[in-house]
Amino acid sequence: MLSLLITGAAGFVGGNLAVAAASRWQTYLTCHRSPVVANGAHVVGPLDLADRDHVEHVIRQVKPAVIVHAASLSGIDPCEANPERAWQINVGGTKNIAAAARRWRSRLVYLSTDLVFDGRKDGRTPIHVKNLCDVLLECAARPDLQGVLHVAGPQRMSRMDFGRQICDSLGLDRELLIPTTFQNSSADGRRPADCALDCSKARSVLATPIWDTVQGLREMLMQGSNFRSDLLQ
Repeated sequence: MLSLLITGAAGFVGGNLAVAAASRWQTYLTCHRSPVVANGAHVVGPLDLADRDHVEHVIRQVKPAVIVHAASLSGIDPCEANPERAWQINVGGTKNIAAAARRWRSRLVYLSTDLVFDGRKDGRTPIHVKNLCDVLLECAARPDLQGVLHVAGPQRMSRMDFGRQICDSLGLDRELLIPTTFQNSSADGRRPADCALDCSKARSVLATPIWDTVQGLREMLMQGSNFRSDLLQ
């Protein structure tokens, strides 16, 4: 069984990825400060991405076949409030991971975000986290996949339309939803309105089917305890 190192394993994607990888990989987990649920994996311990020597030590210790780099300083508002720290972690930390991965010949799968784009219209392409994790594990296992892949759902919809679909799936009254804009919200950082991604390349090269929102919501209702819903908090 090949070894897989997941950074950011206490986060939403990293935590669910650890669950998905448990039966397929010899899995090693790192985090920053938050506790990690091991699920049979090896918890390496806290990892300071901004410390190049520490990153080198951890990867040298594990020597993973593949690294999935899911750690970051996430959230627009924290990044806007502390841009220097955001740069240290999201840019410098990723550079440290990439350099160590190259030295120890580990394949690297790096997650970015749709929020790097300056969208003007309201739209997103939602994807269920379990489906995303299956895609990530396929990317980890396939050295032939190189370069940038946009991975998101096949449907472009506004946040309001997605909220209505969630209400319909849960049997809730969609009329209770109140439309608003980011300009009228309490968020500090500016957000792109349109985060929709063109995923045609991903769909053409991946064996993993990408679910639409109806299938994703159905899966969420069926998953029960296998879904790390605690990570939504």
